[in-house]
Amino acid sequence: MDKNFKAILLVNWKTGKMRVIKRKVIRYSPWEVAIDVNLNVTIPDNDDMYKLTGNIIVPKVQVNEMMIESLCGDDADGSS
Repeated sequence: MDKNFKAILLVNWKTGKMRVIKRKVIRYSPWEVAIDVNLNVTIPDNDDMYKLTGNIIVPKVQVNEMMIESLCGDDADGSS
């Protein structure tokens, strides 16, 4: 059986916390990196548990934007 999942993974590089959302948000924390996730899952016939590992590369432009926002302070996301 195959199933496709689409979501956005928000990784907070300051706190190390992650959250998954289904829709894009207009504004999120300057500490969060938004990663589009398109996951195809094939469910095997056996009951074995599988582990997925990988790497995520953040574009230099996005890193520069995060650094600029972080220099503006924690309230740069407009939440205060």
